[in-house]
Parts: sequence; C-alpha cells; structure tokens
Amino acid sequence: MILYKIADPHEADLLKPIFTENAVPFDTAILRQFLREPTCQLYLAIEDEVVIAYAYAHLQLHPDGRVTQFINNLFVSKTHRRRGIATELLGFALDDAAEIGCHESLMSADPLNGGVRRLMKKFPHDTTDERQFSIKLR
Repeated sequence: MILYKIADPHEADLLKPIFTENAVPFDTAILRQFLREPTCQLYLAIEDEVVIAYAYAHLQLHPDGRVTQFINNLFVSKTHRRRGIATELLGFALDDAAEIGCHESLMSADPLNGGVRRLMKKFPHDTTDERQFSIKLR
C-alpha cells in the first residue's frame, strides 16, 4: 500500500535515495530548513518505508489575498512508473492546496516531457503557454 503524505523535517534523510536518482543536490540541513518554511511543501509517496515519489511546491500570497501553489518538481522513481503514482500524488497535492485556501496551482514542464503531458490530461487545466499548466482550485 502506498502512503501519500506531507513530509516532516525529521524525514529529510528518507529523501536521499530518490533525490540522488533524480539528480537533485541533497543536503539534509537545507532540506530540513525547506520543510520548516510555511510556504514550502514537499509531498511524498511512500511504499514499504521507502520514498518512491515526491513533489515539491511553494506558496505565493498575492496582494489581493489569493494564494497560488507553484509545483516545481514531481518525480516518480523509475521502478514505480506507469502505475498511477504521479496521478495520485498530484491529486493529493492539489487537494491539500485547495484545503489550505489556494485559488490556483501552477506547474511547469518541458514541452518535450511526454509523461507530464499524459499526466495533465487527467486534470482539468488551462495552459498559459507551452510550458505552464494552470489548475483552478476555487
């Protein structure tokens, strides 16, 4: 069974293997600092106590009071792809964003990333340009 959750600072060490697989620089102290920031979010998919997918995002408060979630990276381990994990994880992140009051979630992707294109077909969205998807939450 896969557990979808928001990461806690004490779980930073769990991320080293998957960050390494995705060629993301890893520093435990910096990651813990990220996880303590109220405007930073890290969503995890965990199976058998191993992180198999993650998405990280940040929140931006606009002068009119609206809040936008920016999803900067969503990654699923190569051994777990094509099983619906990205869909579930993105759905979890969007549900969380709506629950905390975000009006919109934005996600950028390389136009040649077919996996993201397939994923986004599962969610109602607008495209602001060929690189950015906008999902209305309210």
